[in-house]
Amino acid sequence: MTSEDRKEYHREYYRKNKESIRIKQAIHRKKEGVTEKMNAQRRQWYQDNKEKVSKYQKEYNAQNKTRINEYVVQRKRTNKERIIEYLGGKCITEGCTMATKPYHLDVHHTDGKNFNIGNMTSFSWTTIKKELDDCKCVLICALCHRDITHGHA
Repeated sequence: MTSEDRKEYHREYYRKNKESIRIKQAIHRKKEGVTEKMNAQRRQWYQDNKEKVSKYQKEYNAQNKTRINEYVVQRKRTNKERIIEYLGGKCITEGCTMATKPYHLDVHHTDGKNFNIGNMTSFSWTTIKKELDDCKCVLICALCHRDITHGHA
């Protein structure tokens, strides 16, 4: 058996038994405290190789700029949709029929403001949800939001 045959055999074995292998690895890590040791080793390696990592990240970002930008745009769009769904999907102002499209809707902070939600769309969903809950945010159409902001409602 050549080394290429052996590699292919191991790849196929892993594909077939991926879940059981992961379970066994997780059990081993818990028993032996391996996770903490591995994390400590990773942190130490990162500290020792900061320049190398930085150089690699810059090269990777330069080579994959278009792909990264597409991913960021898609993530922001997805988070905006999740925010709208999480807050009810429509303007809370009674009788308002102005908001027919997602881009007509704004997030209004009723209790202080830690971040501007528009700038947070690239954050993790957990962080966004915490901001929405902490600041008692509501969904409101842009026209009603302007009225509230300028004291006309």
